[in-house]
This record gives sequence, C-alpha cells and structure tokens, in this order.
Amino acid sequence: MKSIKVIKIGNSVGIILPSSLGLKNGDTIRAEKKGNLFILDTTPNAKEHDRKLIEDSFKDFENHLITQAEVFPIVQEYVCDSQRSNARENENGN
Repeated sequence: MKSIKVIKIGNSVGIILPSSLGLKNGDTIRAEKKGNLFILDTTPNAKEHDRKLIEDSFKDFENHLITQAEVFPIVQEYVCDSQRSNARENENGN
C-alpha cells in the first residue's frame, strides 16, 4: 500500500493520486469513510469506460446491418444442430 500525503487546497484538503491508478483529468470518484478507512470508488468510471467500449464496438457494424428475417435462418440452423447433437448424446447415454 502506498502512502499519500494530504495537502491544503484553499479552505479544504486534498490528495494527489499517482497516474498509475489509471484516473484521468475530469474523472469523478465516490469517497466514503468507514471507520479509519477511506474508500475511493471508481465503479462509475469503470462502467462509463465499459459502456464506451461497447458503443464503439457497435460502430464497427453500423454499415453492415442484418435484419431479423436474415438472421433467423442462421440462428435456427445453429439451434437445430445443437438440439440434434444433444439428442444423440442422450441416446448414447452421455
């Protein structure tokens, strides 16, 4: 665990967090005190980061849309193959 010195900032106090923690300028973290522990929660930042990654991944497919009617035969074939395979396994006693 790393020691971080508390410094005076105007009428308040603050800490400077090392960049190795992965926070960026403008990030918001939740702070909570439990007994002698201070908990700094970056969960909202992690969720925002994950949401952005997911949205960016969908951008790859924007020009390659497939309709439900087009995808149904593909999915149905996969499901039917899977069901046949499971039925064979059950017949063989697996």
